[in-house]
Amino acid sequence: MHPWYKGYNGSIELDDSGVSYTVTGIYEVKDDEVEITELPIGKWTRDYKDFLAEMDKNNEIDNLREYH
Repeated sequence: MHPWYKGYNGSIELDDSGVSYTVTGIYEVKDDEVEITELPIGKWTRDYKDFLAEMDKNNEIDNLREYH
């Protein structure tokens, strides 16, 4: 049975092993920016924001902006 989540627009795909699934959120690359509009199922917003803030602190990304 293939998993499904009401209102989720990202992708849920069976991996090559045929045993587990890869869940991908929605993002769009625009020039030098990446706009994330939906996180994968099971990824909490706070955790992802902390991950991006750490990347910003380590100069792995140029700029971090948050829109609500």
